[in-house]
Amino acid sequence: MQAVEALRPLDTDIDVEIVLGQGFVHGGQLNEALVNSPRNFDVCENPIDLAKRMRAADLGIISGGLTMFEAAYL
Repeated sequence: MQAVEALRPLDTDIDVEIVLGQGFVHGGQLNEALVNSPRNFDVCENPIDLAKRMRAADLGIISGGLTMFEAAYL
């Protein structure tokens, strides 16, 4: 939720996609943060094309775990 809060006040026209993995357990808190945000966020859960999405991104904010190493590899 910290990333959502940090991106909220930015005065830029950017596309933000939030990718959630199987271990994400804070869906209620995330939904609350997104509903109260003036910015549009796209949310994707357990995508099968995660590597493709990472390669297409200009910036990744990653919480850690194996995804951090996958992003570093790309």
